Amino acid sequence: MPYASAPFDFDAVDLAAVRRRHHTKWEGAGDGVLALSVAETDFAPAPPVAAALGRALADGDLGYAPPGALGLPAAFAAFAGRHWGWHPDPAAAVPVPEVMVGVVEALRVLTAPGDGVVVETPAYGPYFRVLRETGRTLVPVPLLRTEDGWRRDTEGLRRAFAGGARAMLLCNPHNPTGFLADRAALTAVAGLAAEHGVAVLADEIWAPLVLDGAPGFVPYATLPQGDGARTVVLTSASKAYNVPGLKCALLLPVTEAAAAALRGLPELVSHRISLLGVLAGEAAFAEGDAWLAGLRAYLGEGRDLLTRSLAEHAPAIGYTPQAATYLAWLDLRGLPGGAPTAAEVERRTGVRLSDGEEYGAPGWARLNFGTSTAVLEEAVRRLHAL
Repeated sequence: MPYASAPFDFDAVDLAAVRRRHHTKWEGAGDGVLALSVAETDFAPAPPVAAALGRALADGDLGYAPPGALGLPAAFAAFAGRHWGWHPDPAAAVPVPEVMVGVVEALRVLTAPGDGVVVETPAYGPYFRVLRETGRTLVPVPLLRTEDGWRRDTEGLRRAFAGGARAMLLCNPHNPTGFLADRAALTAVAGLAAEHGVAVLADEIWAPLVLDGAPGFVPYATLPQGDGARTVVLTSASKAYNVPGLKCALLLPVTEAAAAALRGLPELVSHRISLLGVLAGEAAFAEGDAWLAGLRAYLGEGRDLLTRSLAEHAPAIGYTPQAATYLAWLDLRGLPGGAPTAAEVERRTGVRLSDGEEYGAPGWARLNFGTSTAVLEEAVRRLHAL
C-alpha cells in the first residue's frame, strides 16, 4: 500500500548537516555559498526509503543485487498504474545502474556508430557526452520559447528524422526547462518516429515531479507506437526520492522490437546495480506516495516564490515557470553588462548555479530550488543584486 504518515517537514533543512554530506552539489562550498546547482534535493530521505535502508544495514544486507532487481520492477509498474494508468510488464524490465548507463547501452543496441541522434536543446549536459562516448552524431533540434512557455518544434523533428537521424533522446519532463509535453505533442513525435523508423529513448526520470496545478504526465509508452517501433523508457527513483548515489534504474522496452534489441545487452549490465538502490527504489515506489505528494506541493510553492520574487525584484532575469521538476531555467542575457557565467554569479552573490553552456545554451543558468523556503529566499535575495 502507498505510504501514509504525518506531514513531512520540508522546511527542516539543516544547512550545517547538508554541508557535511559527501555530495558533488555541496563539494567545496564554503559557509557563505548556497549550492543550487546539481540536481538533487536537500531534504531528508522519505520515511519508507530511510526505513528500508535502515533494515538493510541492521541485517547486514549489503551484498550483490540479484539481476532481476527483486520487487523493484513490480513496485514501479504498480506506481505507474496508480499515477498514470500505464501498466508496464515487470518481467521485461532491465535493471541498470543509472538512467545514463541505460541510455548508453540502449544506444549501442538500437543504433550504429555514426548514426544521428536527435536531442532537443537546451539539453541535459550528459546527453552530449554519451553521444561522444558511443560514437553517435548529435542532431540538435531546439525547443521553441513562446509567450506561453516552451514547446516542441515538431517541424524541426520532421526535418531531422527525414534527414536520416536514427534515434531520439526524448526527455519528458524536460531538463533543464521543466517543459511537460502533452499527449498531442507526444503523439506527433510517435507518428514521425514510426514514419521514419526512428528509435525513441524516452528518459522519464522526472515524471513523478509534475508540480501541482500542471496537466498530468503522459507516459510515452501509452501512445500508438507503429509497426516495428523501437521504443524504450528509462526511469528511476533517484530524482523524485533523492537517491542518485544508490545507483539503480530501469530500462523498459515498450515494443517487441525494442525488447529483442535489449536481449543483446551484456549480462553484466544488470549485475552492476546496487542492492541498496533496489531496496530504496522498491520502498519509494511502493510506499512513498504521500511523501511525494507533499514534496510536489512544496516544490510548487518554491516555484511560485521564485516567479514572484524575480518578477518583482530582478525582472532582467528571464524565467518561464515550469510544469515539472525542481529546476528553474534562467535567462541571464538581459542583465546589465551581459550574462555572467555561473562562476561569476557564485563569486558575486555566493549562489552556485549550473552554467547554461553545459546544456548548450551560454548565457543561461539552471537553479535547483529543491531546498527549504528559507534557503531559496536567501538565494533569490542575493540574485537580485546581479
